[in-house]
Amino acid sequence: MKTKNFKKTFIFFTILTLLFIAIIYLMSIQIHNHYKQEFLQQQQNMIGEILEKYPEFEEELITILLKEQKSNNRGKQFFETYGIDLESYENVGFIFSLKYDMIEKIFILFLGIVILFGYLFYQYFKKEQKEIQQITNYLNHILSGDYSLEIREYDEGEISTLKNDIYKIIMLLREQDAYSKNEKKHLESVLSDISHQLKTPLTSMYVINDILENDEIDTIKKKEMLHKNKNQLERIEWLVSSLLKLSRLDSGVVIMKPQKINVRKLLNQALEPMQIPIELKSQSIEIIGDENLCIEVDASWTVEAFVNLIKNAYEHTPSQGNIKIVYEANPIYVEFQIEDSGEGIEKEDLPHIFERFYKGVSSNKDSIGIGLNMASTIIQKQNGIITVKSTRNKGTIFTIRFYKNVI
Repeated sequence: MKTKNFKKTFIFFTILTLLFIAIIYLMSIQIHNHYKQEFLQQQQNMIGEILEKYPEFEEELITILLKEQKSNNRGKQFFETYGIDLESYENVGFIFSLKYDMIEKIFILFLGIVILFGYLFYQYFKKEQKEIQQITNYLNHILSGDYSLEIREYDEGEISTLKNDIYKIIMLLREQDAYSKNEKKHLESVLSDISHQLKTPLTSMYVINDILENDEIDTIKKKEMLHKNKNQLERIEWLVSSLLKLSRLDSGVVIMKPQKINVRKLLNQALEPMQIPIELKSQSIEIIGDENLCIEVDASWTVEAFVNLIKNAYEHTPSQGNIKIVYEANPIYVEFQIEDSGEGIEKEDLPHIFERFYKGVSSNKDSIGIGLNMASTIIQKQNGIITVKSTRNKGTIFTIRFYKNVI
């Protein structure tokens, strides 16, 4: 039985009992008044008849009426002489006593029922208090970080519903706690990787700085050292910038804002920062696809993803190598393929190529291992997928699909 229903039942029963007693009491008063009036009327009729026939007995009759009739045998004989049955008048006394006996019994019955319900209510309240204390102890365990206890119940009732709701919340907290711990471990791992990645260029810069402090170093050597120092600074700048972008993507701060943009324009923007490095390596790049095709994506972040993919192709393709970008659309998705004629990826590296800070066997010594991870993250956040196929010394093909919102 639910707590609210129990209380309502108890209050309803109490009111119903009180109404029942009130009705019985009013009925007893009506019965009492009825028989009283009947008794008085009979008494008046009787006295009137006696006085009409025997007026000389008026003084004696008054004397009799002023005394208790039942205790005065002479008076009783007097009434019996004139054929008056006193039993009918004794019934009136019985009705009077019946009224009070009935009220007394009903009151006792009502009192017993109230006591019974009070006892049951107390026991139920005591049980509720015990369950509430159990919930309090359980929550104290949760606050101390102990999620091992279980509070689920399969009974009906408000307390059971509360326990199950608390259990659901605790399950969410447990999952969040586990997720938080995993994130903490991941953060520690990321910070360790960042520290390692920064350590290498910083060490080189310290060495270069020591060399530059030597007054005997010639101008040509000094310029060479300054150029190396600049490269290391650019590497650190790129690393910090990339990590900041990744942290924004991971934290959910970034909200992709799709807009319709021409695919060829999108690719030209991604190629722009890579044009000079590609020309310096005498690499050829080819773009194949409908020049009028448009796509709905977040332009700036999608350009960032393609910059990293093209940069990866450039770094792993030798001089005079080829890079080809092919794109096409169908009713379901727009597909891109970025293919290079480079050294390829080792078979054992393929399953891990999109993992953050992962460096394969054939990776460049200056590789940090976040470019492909960033590209993959950006693509996935826009309802897209990215896959890779590669054969050692025969090149690599990255396939990107942006799915359309098909209803």
